[in-house]
Amino acid sequence: SGLGSFLLENMSDHWPKKLVQTYSVFPANSERGGEANVVVQPYNSLLTMKRLTLCADCVVVLDNNALYRIAEDTFKGSNPGQTQVNKLVATVMAASTATLRYPGYMNNGLEDLIASLIPLPRTHFLMTGYTPLSLDPIGRVGGQGAVSRVRKTSVLDVITRLLNPKNNMVSVTTHGGAYMSIQCIIQGDVDPSEVHQSLVRLQSRDLRFIPWGPAGCQVALSKKSPYIETAHRVSGLMLTNHTSISNLFKRTLTQYKKMMANQAFVANYKKFDPFKENLDEFKDSEQVVESLIKDYNDAATEGFLDMKDQSS
Repeated sequence: SGLGSFLLENMSDHWPKKLVQTYSVFPANSERGGEANVVVQPYNSLLTMKRLTLCADCVVVLDNNALYRIAEDTFKGSNPGQTQVNKLVATVMAASTATLRYPGYMNNGLEDLIASLIPLPRTHFLMTGYTPLSLDPIGRVGGQGAVSRVRKTSVLDVITRLLNPKNNMVSVTTHGGAYMSIQCIIQGDVDPSEVHQSLVRLQSRDLRFIPWGPAGCQVALSKKSPYIETAHRVSGLMLTNHTSISNLFKRTLTQYKKMMANQAFVANYKKFDPFKENLDEFKDSEQVVESLIKDYNDAATEGFLDMKDQSS
């Protein structure tokens, strides 16, 4: 909520026409992943949410609860720490920009990536997953000599595992709500016909999409880095825009309201701008997050476009 928000606001002011994509790690709020070691975490998270909503064009969301869970489930027999979790985040960042660094027939620019995933400007928070995950002896994800519990790495196997909630790097369930968009970035030696066959097989899955607009699963093929040897023939990254991500924001908002109701630790903020005179910044941030949650909840309903017309 400090340096990151400052940079986002200044970039938005100085370069308003530039697209800004962020990779934002939300703090832990349960026993898994550890309790937050910053007591004012709900305040900081809410203030950051306002900037991510208003000043960014695309936010790839990860949270420590899910990251530690995936690290524990994937690397059994080891004790994953912050280094391993950071490696997971770095892997997602590298894979999501692979089509920009190794151009193919899709997503050669950030504009293409955002246009296919974000139907509405404010609903630009994306969930992600990656497979197969493995660690080599020195802690790199997927490096040469890496140990993995995954054996099959066909395109269908990779996409199927990406749709598995266990691989979701955000601690929300996708059983409720609806998908606004799905995009899989497949890296490796892949035949396009194999992708087509996999998408035909996936049509039988019970995936609920938004009822008011075109939505589906897109697949982009990308080359692997020629400088890094990997343990698998095919790997995949999934980016999804799902209305259930609002549950993550609701948890943050609920924690904030509990603390603010008791004015807990507010005196620490009143020592600095812009809180010296009043707490309007908190109130504005609360309204922005509440509006964002409403947008995601409404997007899952059939009459969403009619509601947007009436509000405008």
